Amino acid sequence: MLDSRFLLEGASDADIGANSIVTYRLDSNDYFTLIVNSKNEENKQVELVLRKSLDREDAPEHKLLLTATDGGKPELTGSVQLLVTVLDVNDNAPTFQQSEYEVRILENSDNGTTVIRLNASDRDEGTNSAISYSFNRLVPSMVLEQFSIDTDTGEIIIQGNLDFEQVNVYKIRVDATDKGHPPMAGHCTVLVKVLDENDNVPQVTLTSLSLPVREDAALGTVIALISVSDLDSGANGQVTCSLTPHVPFKLVSTFKNYYSLVLDSALDRETTADYKVVVTARDGGSPSLWATASVSVEVADVNDNAPAFAQPEYTVFVKENNPPGAHIFTVSATDADVQENALVSYSLVERRVGERLLSSFVSVHAESGKVFALQPLDHEELELLQFQIKDIHLWWLTALYSWKSWMKTITHPSLSLPVREDAQLGTVIALISVTDPDSTVNGQVTCSLTPHVPFKLVSTFKNYYSLVLDSALDRETVANYYVVVTARDGGSPSLWATASVSVEVADVNDNAPAFAQPEYTVFVKENNPPGAHIFTVSATDADTQENALVSYSLVERRVGERLLSSFVSVHAESGKVFALQPLDHEELELLQFQTSGRVSVPEASLVTVNVYLIIAICAVSSLLVLTLLLYTALRCSATPTEGACAPGKPVLVCSSAVGTWSYSQQRRQRVCSGEGPPKTDLMAFSPSLPQGPNSTDNVSLRGQRVCSGVCPPKVDLMAFSPSLPPNLDRDERERQESESNHSGPGAASCGYFIIIEDKRGTFVDNIAQDPGLGLAQLVRCLFRVASKDRGDFRSALDHKITAQLTDYKVVVTARDGGSPSLWATASVSVEVADVNDNAPAFAQPEYTVFVKENNPPGAHIFTVLATDADAQENALVSYSLVERRVGERLLSSLESVHRESSKVFAW
Repeated sequence: MLDSRFLLEGASDADIGANSIVTYRLDSNDYFTLIVNSKNEENKQVELVLRKSLDREDAPEHKLLLTATDGGKPELTGSVQLLVTVLDVNDNAPTFQQSEYEVRILENSDNGTTVIRLNASDRDEGTNSAISYSFNRLVPSMVLEQFSIDTDTGEIIIQGNLDFEQVNVYKIRVDATDKGHPPMAGHCTVLVKVLDENDNVPQVTLTSLSLPVREDAALGTVIALISVSDLDSGANGQVTCSLTPHVPFKLVSTFKNYYSLVLDSALDRETTADYKVVVTARDGGSPSLWATASVSVEVADVNDNAPAFAQPEYTVFVKENNPPGAHIFTVSATDADVQENALVSYSLVERRVGERLLSSFVSVHAESGKVFALQPLDHEELELLQFQIKDIHLWWLTALYSWKSWMKTITHPSLSLPVREDAQLGTVIALISVTDPDSTVNGQVTCSLTPHVPFKLVSTFKNYYSLVLDSALDRETVANYYVVVTARDGGSPSLWATASVSVEVADVNDNAPAFAQPEYTVFVKENNPPGAHIFTVSATDADTQENALVSYSLVERRVGERLLSSFVSVHAESGKVFALQPLDHEELELLQFQTSGRVSVPEASLVTVNVYLIIAICAVSSLLVLTLLLYTALRCSATPTEGACAPGKPVLVCSSAVGTWSYSQQRRQRVCSGEGPPKTDLMAFSPSLPQGPNSTDNVSLRGQRVCSGVCPPKVDLMAFSPSLPPNLDRDERERQESESNHSGPGAASCGYFIIIEDKRGTFVDNIAQDPGLGLAQLVRCLFRVASKDRGDFRSALDHKITAQLTDYKVVVTARDGGSPSLWATASVSVEVADVNDNAPAFAQPEYTVFVKENNPPGAHIFTVLATDADAQENALVSYSLVERRVGERLLSSLESVHRESSKVFAW
């Protein structure tokens, strides 16, 4: 410390007298000065005094020259060199060469691979410079799972599997702590960037649109839609697609990572009826990875082949005089087409044979091809009968008549559902194809979407559309979109068809947790046991599933010379805050700290809340003792007049949630028993009776005696229900009291009359009207109104009172045992708050509605109505359809119901 003195051994001189008088001189320096205390020449004290703080790290040693000079002539001198060695104290924290290190390492690196070797230095020496390395307490658990650190060498080692696709950056805070007393620490941050390797195979998804494909399909017809993806990044994630060679198809890129398989050359089912097409997706990594997907394209038949007879002509010999209807022979024709296109019917090519028609001689069976003679043939009359038989497809026998009666057909194969709420604009949601069997303008179809949705239709090919994202999504605002696609042709009148797709918005972690309140003020008893639960913080997250899981931690700081974490801790999952040691009011009156909430996923948002922890002096602390103290104070607060007392007015004292007390002169106070756990204690009251004539103790206040014997009782009501509305101020309470005081005829009231008698200081209770409540004496002159069976007070109200009242007026009467008897009353208006315990009920169990066909889209069909017996927001009813299938379509594609008005509409 400054001004420290170090005694030096003085110089001696063998001379005597003036020749032996010695003076001292110290050479010039910044740290020390010389002081000589001379009581006499024989007793001189030479002291070295410290004038400037020493720093061992700057100068571990100081060399000084002390010179002694005698008083003789000539002067003789002697000198000595002083070596001052500065000893070390732990006044330097370890330091790293850099405050932040950046390391790049490949994913899938082997366990045990060294990431970085840190090196911190400490300017102290000995144990003060010995350094131990560790991860900071705020390092997330995912870092501890993937890495470990050598406490002696500072080497960070991989102990888990690094996956670029899961986490690509780790932020690690490292502490270097010396072994001095008290220990000192230095900090640095290691930023570990994981480099991508080509370790993910491309993914191929095929969505068939129009299979089988007609063999007369036009070139460019879309056969299937293909999407590819690769979890890798950069060149490793760039995917190219190719097809099996020598197939009549090609791939056309429509959007990024989306392809269409289209017809590239003419098909002929009779040549090739089926194609197995293999799509190969290959990434740009080295070595390259690939994946394949196959689709079997079946060629549908069209009637493009005429029937062919087994031989071009038949020569048949028939005996004359055959019986009528005799089977002569059978012809046979085949067709290269299939199914109905290959069905053949036979008929004669009519002509005249002489003066008669051919059909009068022979006939052919339309299906079997059998030829029959219709009459006996006569060789002398007809030696040779030559005729032709034609074969006709049954399809040709069907009349084709184009009439405007076809409905549009819409197909919407989903590609990427659900859709992430951070999806980029232009992302393809679904691919849509429309068809109309009509021709010309009757077959020209246009498509439109439901208005006010963040999507749009983009035409890719004729009659093919892509449903793409047009504006940003927010799952917390709208989690699901019901998109209706309407296809309308150009005919007159126009016909239309609809198809619907439900687009679910997938959650991403874009919301930080929010605490229930911005700060907490908590009162804690001192001398609590270690590990005592103090209170609980609660934070919620608007996201869902794992994005909404919140973990809690303390924001570390110093409280005096100690770390906050030595006083309190917070449970990472429940948010419960515990005291780690007994708290002492005299040592620490107020402990202020921050608790943070973080979503349990990488790169999560962090939010903090302030906590004020007040350590109370509570050697004996309970609600009962606090009530007694308050009761005594209230009794002593009123100064009676000499000789007589005015009628006592009831005093209502309400307790708040944190145990503070307020004083009120109001005669009435509303107490709400609302939602929450059962509260059997509705109120407590104290009849403030003065001392009786038999008492020898007189209480005086400010020199005035408290009257006794002729004063009416005084009833103090103390409300113990913590369900008082926190936002109900005094003006609002007075307004509610005024309303309850002016209730009209028929207003619900229920009186509780309590008779209290003074029998040598003992109070006996009695309730005249009893709907399930009773009195319980806590101590002398202190009672509690509670449900008799100690059950749920709300249940008592609901089952004991048959009128189902929502407001109760409780009157407490305190009566003494004097003659004449004196009494006082106090009243409390108890309001029963609503909970959501009633389901909505429809006006009728089922509806039967008749609707005309061919109604316009959006027509209002009918309205349903449901009511709820609850009140306010608990009575608000919203309506929705119970989804099911009607044939091959969803019910929601036929009708919808308005959420609020309950109107039902036809699409």
